[in-house]
Amino acid sequence: MNLGWSLVPIPHRGKFPTIPWLCYQQQPADAETVERWVSDGNGLGVVCGEVSNGLVCLDFDDQIAYLSWAAKSPIAKTLPTAKSQRGYHVFYRSKGYQPSGKLHSNGHAVGDVLSNGKLVVLPPTTHPSGFIREWEREPFDNLPFHDLRELGLESQAIDQIEPVDGKVEQGSRHCYLVKEALKLAKAVSMTDAMPRLAKVNDEVCLPPIDRQELGNILAWAYGKEVPESRSHSHKNIWE
Repeated sequence: MNLGWSLVPIPHRGKFPTIPWLCYQQQPADAETVERWVSDGNGLGVVCGEVSNGLVCLDFDDQIAYLSWAAKSPIAKTLPTAKSQRGYHVFYRSKGYQPSGKLHSNGHAVGDVLSNGKLVVLPPTTHPSGFIREWEREPFDNLPFHDLRELGLESQAIDQIEPVDGKVEQGSRHCYLVKEALKLAKAVSMTDAMPRLAKVNDEVCLPPIDRQELGNILAWAYGKEVPESRSHSHKNIWE
């Protein structure tokens, strides 16, 4: 089955590719390469966005949020859907440019919209907790195009997320820090950006996210690889 998705190898119980993967944000690996990754015992992740034919992933934070939406949307039952460790991943192709951001349903934040350059780990790759991701509806060729309004959903783009009373609460922290990291990437070196982003995290995010995830955000903004084997080193970066 040729889905036209740009895939990368993910170790089981891992969260990051086993190889440098920035090149796969521009060009998918060939089938032989993907087969070799799987034969070597890896799981797989997909790079969302244009490189995967406009693929977008709706990352629902929990089961209740997903089930509430799916009960009202007839299209939901037609889309590839995977059970994640906490909620669900729903895949579709966007009719036009869809930026990444916060996913909203009926005025409430229910997860994230993952688009250009965002990585989503696919079933049956094992989550670090031991949970085995699984498909509820498997992907298929010629996935139809939709937009969020057709799906009864809305998105708040990253650049629209601002603190309320000086704070960004859980559910918007990641997108806000991505926005701030991208600003820093245009202005200062990664070394200079580290303490600045940490200060924003400590003073604005409620509660602050952990240092490892903060390091992942900064590395992504500066186009650096974050292999699983090095993820433990972020603690030293911030000290």
